[in-house]
Amino acid sequence: MFVEREWGKGVVSLIRFGKRTALSVLDQIASFGARRYIAGRSCDDALTVYEAEGKKGHNQFIICPWDRPEETPAEVHRSYRDALEHLLRIQPFDCYLSVKFPSLGFDLGRVRELVQEAAKGEIRVHFDALLPDSVDRTLKMLEVLRPHFSNLGYTIPSRWKRSVEDLERLIALHLPVRLVKGQLPDRASGEVEPRGGCHTLARMLQGYAGVVGIASHDAALVMQIEEILQEGKTPYEVEQLFRLPPVSISSGAKIRWYVPYGYGYPPYDVSTAVKSSKMVCRMIGDVGAGLVLCLQDFYLSQLTGGWDKEEGMKCAAPAVPEYIKKDGGFRRREDIT
Repeated sequence: MFVEREWGKGVVSLIRFGKRTALSVLDQIASFGARRYIAGRSCDDALTVYEAEGKKGHNQFIICPWDRPEETPAEVHRSYRDALEHLLRIQPFDCYLSVKFPSLGFDLGRVRELVQEAAKGEIRVHFDALLPDSVDRTLKMLEVLRPHFSNLGYTIPSRWKRSVEDLERLIALHLPVRLVKGQLPDRASGEVEPRGGCHTLARMLQGYAGVVGIASHDAALVMQIEEILQEGKTPYEVEQLFRLPPVSISSGAKIRWYVPYGYGYPPYDVSTAVKSSKMVCRMIGDVGAGLVLCLQDFYLSQLTGGWDKEEGMKCAAPAVPEYIKKDGGFRRREDIT
């Protein structure tokens, strides 16, 4: 009897280990495919996107350096500073910086330095929502800084049950809000249906003076949230991820493009995605697109900077271009005669 019980425990442990290993492998594969969602490795790549989109009349952006899991808070802080220096150099520019408080090691001093520097150019420093257990420390940080700075913002995931109370705290701070469905689950405090949760949060924001960002590629949901916010005369804009087809929006509404660069992450939870045949097909498509982009990087690297075994495929970093506003968009200074 004892042997059978121990054998059963061993089988269960083996199955759990197999699941964890499989998900880890899938995460690595998905991260490779996520290359299609980023502008490139550096901030210069993001600025190239701004230049191209500016020619099309798109002048509202979000810049977001995505860090690698193994990067230290000091390294992440340097990448955020680099992004901020680029944005300050090309002012005036309707763009804000999106960062992650946990990636900074929850270091209030580093955040204060970034926000103080960004305030010089009236640039918002917006904090992404990551794991549920990071929310309380992030909101506490915002409550500490808010009396001294107004260029702050935060993201509220609609799938988390706790988000109703979190939004109440954010409303009291009078800061911009980004509404998202949410990528990761909250197994501690519970969850609600994401679309219904988004409706609830939008109604709480009716009459709110701060700008609300509707960040979703769910066309039906975006339209519904627009109607709720319009009814309450709440200022809003629709935020769309770079390289995904934009949704249709109401006449007069603004689209703001979210342009990440650095290390690619898929815009979905892999452990949930593998349960849907539609999402599995999307993951396969992402991996194919990521492979094509990496082959392009490899080809360019042979022409310019060669192969870097530590960082993978990359091109030699070009000099930082200087941009100026002209003819309704942004142009490199050397391109203007």
